[in-house]
Amino acid sequence: FRLAILHPSASKQSPSFWCDVVDKIVGLMEAVPASNVAVRMLGLRVWCNLSKIRQFYDSPLFSDQARIGRLCSVAKECVGSGNKNVRASAVMLVMDLAYVVHVSPKGETGASIGSALLDVVLVCLQDADVENRRRGLLAVGTMVLAGGKDLREAIVTEIRNSRAETE
Repeated sequence: FRLAILHPSASKQSPSFWCDVVDKIVGLMEAVPASNVAVRMLGLRVWCNLSKIRQFYDSPLFSDQARIGRLCSVAKECVGSGNKNVRASAVMLVMDLAYVVHVSPKGETGASIGSALLDVVLVCLQDADVENRRRGLLAVGTMVLAGGKDLREAIVTEIRNSRAETE
């Protein structure tokens, strides 16, 4: 799938085609145990590659809140993985989705990704790996710049709540 997405003709496929593909990939990532790092890492990278195709940003591929929620749940688990490559894939997905929020119109896509992504970003900020924390901060900054007032307030509230829980 990753090679198919990278092919120049990938963007000519309808978003509904990719919705079916990624739903199967997310289902597979949810079904395999966390120890199966290959499936999770490659599944996350498929999403990273799809996030580079700009004309999909306003499609159901990114605006479907249930799909993004499922993806972010898997990514959240992967940020805590013992495998460095899986963690890196999850954090790259966080950055890519933050960029989708940034460049998308302030409609459904930004709202559905922003709220689901925030939980994953907060886990990135607690990672022992300095690079993952840096990327998490970049994602937060990107979302703050992109989001409307509601998203900015949600981010600030979640960070304050997270800080209060750790103290």
